[in-house]
Amino acid sequence: MVEVLQDLAQCCNDGEYGFREAAEQVRRNDLKSILVQRADDCKAAANELYEHVHALGGTPDDGGSTNGAVHTGWVAVKGMFSTYNDQAVLDECESGEDKAFA
Repeated sequence: MVEVLQDLAQCCNDGEYGFREAAEQVRRNDLKSILVQRADDCKAAANELYEHVHALGGTPDDGGSTNGAVHTGWVAVKGMFSTYNDQAVLDECESGEDKAFA
């Protein structure tokens, strides 16, 4: 059970990192706010899962996954290109969410 909860928390951490990076890349303030809120939601979910890990005698591991780091890095690299717009950032967010459900 602890391992499953850790995996879910790791997925939440990936989401948090990804949404925070995406918020840095978008230009529209309303999108920034939405993405920061999603990052905060992911962080809160991970913290709740860590409470359950701790209650079951496990030690919370608050890192993200390698795949999540790679995807977040890719969003950052693509964001450096001038043709990368808010829609492209949102598309990457959607891609990241799809990977989280896989």
